Amino acid sequence: MRKVFCIGEALIDFVCTDGRDTFVKNVGGAPLNVAAAITKYGAEGLFVGKVGRDSFGMSIKNYCSENGIGAQHLYFDENTATTLAFVSLFENGERDFSFIRGADEQLLPTELPLREIKDGGCLHLGSATALLGGPLEESYNEALAFAKEQGVFISFDPNYRSALFENQQEAFIKKARDILPLCGLCKFSLEEAELISGEKTLDNIAASLENLGAQAFLITLGKDGSLFHIGRNTEKTPTIPVKSLDSTGAGDACLGFLLARIAQDKALLQNAEKRREALRLANIAGALSTTKYGGAASLPAMQEILEKADA
Repeated sequence: MRKVFCIGEALIDFVCTDGRDTFVKNVGGAPLNVAAAITKYGAEGLFVGKVGRDSFGMSIKNYCSENGIGAQHLYFDENTATTLAFVSLFENGERDFSFIRGADEQLLPTELPLREIKDGGCLHLGSATALLGGPLEESYNEALAFAKEQGVFISFDPNYRSALFENQQEAFIKKARDILPLCGLCKFSLEEAELISGEKTLDNIAASLENLGAQAFLITLGKDGSLFHIGRNTEKTPTIPVKSLDSTGAGDACLGFLLARIAQDKALLQNAEKRREALRLANIAGALSTTKYGGAASLPAMQEILEKADA
């Protein structure tokens, strides 16, 4: 079984559940959510990042231990608090974010497990904060360059958050575009795909992303499932109807399921039959995750996914 190293932020999500002033605490951060999904769905997800030496950081460490997520490269920063996110929910389950950024930024290039990545891993770059500068972005770029040089499979999710890039949108687009050609798989929300491609219709978005060098990419479309593009082939995969409470982590659940399958079969994306089945189940995982609050905490069990797939 191959390992998937997920680099970036681990944080605490405070999710507003009543539209006013009641917040529920959950462990989160997109790279950690993906590592959790990879582990839950049959491969080995490892998180690489930094938290504060505080109660929030210990909650994240304990969550990793309790859920089998590799945390030997989860580091504690002595001088900076754990990153926090406050998530307000709309009636349809969509979200608005506010961040108090902390220790995630302090991950150093010298703390990257490059030898382990080379010896048997896949690399997932799915951080919302990693393109904001500082040591984390340096680490991100070093891991990316190393993995590309060593022929390691690379997954990229730009994880755009307008609250983080309000005055840096053009810089974000350029950085994301530079990463696309280096990756074996890219995953976008529809908003991200529109932003990075500069297009509005799905056909034009797919053509633009291909021209920008994306080799294979997945665009999640909420209740409409997803679109997958590889080579010159584009295919849409439906999902199941659900009553959505919180879409936080839905894309991470979907992508984590797919990466777990890729970790077990690196040629999966080139096999149309296996790919379509993996995408069908990944879409169901993402849909079911929206029926609970939180990111990593909302991941459905494999048995639940299979039961819905057979219904």
